Amino acid sequence: EAATRFLMQGIECGKQGKRQRILIVGYVALARVRLAQGDLEGANDALQAAEQIWQQSNVSRFWIVPHVSAYRIRLWLAQGNLAPAVDWIQEKGLVAVEIDSIPLRFVDEVENFAWARVLLAQENPDAAIKLLHRLLAAAEETRRMGTVIEIQLLLALAHQMQGDLNLALVMLERALSLAKAEGYARIFLDEGAPLARLLLTLSQRQTAVNQTHLDKLLAEFNLDTSQPAHLEQSLIEPLSKRELEILNWLADGATNQQIADALTISYATVKKHVSNIIGKLGVHNRSSAVARARELRLLS
Repeated sequence: EAATRFLMQGIECGKQGKRQRILIVGYVALARVRLAQGDLEGANDALQAAEQIWQQSNVSRFWIVPHVSAYRIRLWLAQGNLAPAVDWIQEKGLVAVEIDSIPLRFVDEVENFAWARVLLAQENPDAAIKLLHRLLAAAEETRRMGTVIEIQLLLALAHQMQGDLNLALVMLERALSLAKAEGYARIFLDEGAPLARLLLTLSQRQTAVNQTHLDKLLAEFNLDTSQPAHLEQSLIEPLSKRELEILNWLADGATNQQIADALTISYATVKKHVSNIIGKLGVHNRSSAVARARELRLLS
């Protein structure tokens, strides 16, 4: 709420002074806040405002497009909308098999982070790990510790996806060690349910050397640390009755339109329910949602 208040004041100042760059920065930051609040429509509106101002301004494309693209991709992934994110990767000419040879410029870093997130959403942790380690070396060399923390968190999620839980927890512990001095929290919370489950697993092993900060983060996630991390209680927010109904249709391979026809609801309503299901299960697409639901015994 405080961030929103300051941003709105800044945006108003930008409007009064006709400072286009300030307005673009403000709206991109506002999109980040809306995304953190789970307001996907509000995040989309803020990004559209930033894009519209840029298109009508003389602000350099070289400067603004990477930042808008990065948050646009995070928004798509939060919506469970992987296709346009993959299209963006292809348009940029980013190819996973060429990660070792692609030059990594600082100006491209925000888009490379987005690329890593798409690779994880595509369930390609091997490629994501290669890319993230290259980004990590550059960030450590210049001591950009906020960036280092984010990379460590993504590496933790990637190793978890590979099935290497021990290495995932090592990466998470490193991130916690760096984060505790400045009290970083949002950077953890933005990763959602997958990271929450990993934090809970680390806590329940009772081996964390940063337990105080870990406990604070778990409190922010509102997780019950007395419950096993792998069961239904690991859901940050339970699925509604309608969402469970739609989840079963997804498990049967039904399309959004087929579900809409069967339940006599609009296509847009189904799409919104599917997005909510994906978000609550902490995955990135429909097939992963079904797999996660089976793991949690949510399917009838």
